[in-house]
Amino acid sequence: PANAGEARIAAASSLTFALDQIAEQFQQTTGHQLKISYASSGALTRQIRQGAPFELFLSADDVFTGMLYQENLTPDQGTAYSKGRLVLFVPPRSVFKPDAELSSLTAALEAKTLRHFSIPNPQFAPYGKLAEKVLKNAGIDDLIRPTLILGESASQSARFVTTGSVEAALLPRSLAIILKQQGQGEYVVLATTLSPPLEHRMVLLNHAGDVAQSFYMYMLSDKARQILNDNGFDTD
Repeated sequence: PANAGEARIAAASSLTFALDQIAEQFQQTTGHQLKISYASSGALTRQIRQGAPFELFLSADDVFTGMLYQENLTPDQGTAYSKGRLVLFVPPRSVFKPDAELSSLTAALEAKTLRHFSIPNPQFAPYGKLAEKVLKNAGIDDLIRPTLILGESASQSARFVTTGSVEAALLPRSLAIILKQQGQGEYVVLATTLSPPLEHRMVLLNHAGDVAQSFYMYMLSDKARQILNDNGFDTD
């Protein structure tokens, strides 16, 4: 269309598969083009602070969006668009079977059969910060520390476990679903007593154009919510 435009979007890596589908649907419907950059929410926040020309930021939590609002980089505090769950993911032929209470992980650590374990970096990734709390809640934070390999983002932790660099990882359910479909392993969603849902929030930047604003609203549509639900997010 003659009036087609473009918008630059920053999105947490846990959204990769779902947002690619939503963006494709939006582009086909409107003729607009979206340029999406995926990374940890913390890394994207740093880029926005440094002047990266993003118009819409989809974070994996509400902490980083809140920081940008406090620094007057956004007109408001945005909107919650979904919730995500943390899972324990293991590759095929794992040394243990995952369970929601992490008892099998604890046993593997005590038996010293688990050598390498990954979580996203808590400093930059909301799922990593949640994972850090989970390990503490489970009472195994000290026991697991010598085995920890931090991913720069949730996606990198996922790559670690699928390439054999680690033997298990705490990952967003949205990534684990795809890995399981690819035959890369299995997972179990952690008990809510250990790991409550993580609220995801999106926010427009001050200089957001019409296309970014249109996609912001599209993210709240029934079509987008269905794709999010299909990819392991909760929009209820």
